[in-house]
Amino acid sequence: MMHIPDRPVIAIRPDHAPHVDLLHTVERYLIDHGATILPSLCYHDVLPVEIQTRLKCCLHPSAHYLRTRADRIVMTSEPEARLFEYDVKTAAARGADQQDMCLELTPTACHVLLRHQIDCLFCYRHIDGREYGFWCSDPPEVRSVFIPYRNHQFFDIYHSMAVSAFPGSNVRRIGSTRGSGDPFIVIDQSVLATLSDWRSLLSAILSPSSTLTSSGPPPWLP
Repeated sequence: MMHIPDRPVIAIRPDHAPHVDLLHTVERYLIDHGATILPSLCYHDVLPVEIQTRLKCCLHPSAHYLRTRADRIVMTSEPEARLFEYDVKTAAARGADQQDMCLELTPTACHVLLRHQIDCLFCYRHIDGREYGFWCSDPPEVRSVFIPYRNHQFFDIYHSMAVSAFPGSNVRRIGSTRGSGDPFIVIDQSVLATLSDWRSLLSAILSPSSTLTSSGPPPWLP
């Protein structure tokens, strides 16, 4: 039996203006606090357009993983340098009654499952302009996981991924969405409201004063 999600997800393109703006904002915060940002490894920044198109058309979970890598890798300043990834997410205008956080399943789950090797910070801008964040080593509670019908041949793989990363979440099939058609998770608005701003999460691990200056965004940003 198919289930229609109560909060349909809408796909966000990498060149979506709010997404690019938040990416610049996070980059600037990190640079101003002495962090080193490594060049992007995202598929849309490093692969030829032809290969990008082929990846987008491939439904296999391995292709989905390759095109949903974290936005950037960061190295903090010495003497106790550490590496982490971060991913920027923004919400589309879905209506005042649709306040939950929707994220793609594959990247979120993979970052949670790999958190002991390298942690990942999700930086999120809500439709009302508020900004939140969470480390994948301490993920928020996931209310539901939706697996659209077009992924039915890989349902067992995505189901296993979901229950491994988010124990206790409600994994459901769905006929279709208004978005990419990729599996996604839903974090309830009541849980979203408890999350910290991403800046406060970063401030705990970054140097207290700026050691780097720049007149604009790093050159690899769009």
